[in-house]
Amino acid sequence: MNELSALMIQSYPSADSPPTDPFEALVELYYQLNGYITSSNKWFWVRGDGKQQRGYQDIDVLAINAQEVVIISVTANLNDKVRHHGDGSVHEEKLASLKNYFDRVKEYLKAVEHYAWLMDGSRKVRCVVAFSRGFGLAEKIAPMLRDLEIEILSSKVLLKHLKVEVKVQEKRGLRTNNQIVKMIQLMTMDETQ
Repeated sequence: MNELSALMIQSYPSADSPPTDPFEALVELYYQLNGYITSSNKWFWVRGDGKQQRGYQDIDVLAINAQEVVIISVTANLNDKVRHHGDGSVHEEKLASLKNYFDRVKEYLKAVEHYAWLMDGSRKVRCVVAFSRGFGLAEKIAPMLRDLEIEILSSKVLLKHLKVEVKVQEKRGLRTNNQIVKMIQLMTMDETQ
């Protein structure tokens, strides 16, 4: 019996919570500006076999478009998700835990009647870890994560893309009350003057 078959997972929809972490909000904006509809901080419960208490976890960001569903785990430091030893190797248990996290999210989406259409096979499902620190570690573990079908998205790539995309949108007459977009506009204002 595998770990997932021994789990009981919440089978009803949950409401989003607003992102409280600025980096999560940036990741959500990144996907929105790339044409995705997003959902954030969606908490659900999981109970393992033989456990008395349910454990709670959340989907940091869920991004959906016509072609794919992207499950994004957001972390400030990649080493928090995948610890590494002094010799450069990683804790296999942490890699397995990360893979299991994505598998549990997929199972939750399948278990909820209102979300099951996301997982019906008509869209590709991608798993992404977005991070803002740990660039050296990312280079080392990228092949291991690819083997587990997990992608990585660094804050460097994300911020560079956001700056360019906000400039493109400004030329189209961008009007927004999004505080993060306004901050990016302020940060890039000197670059155009």
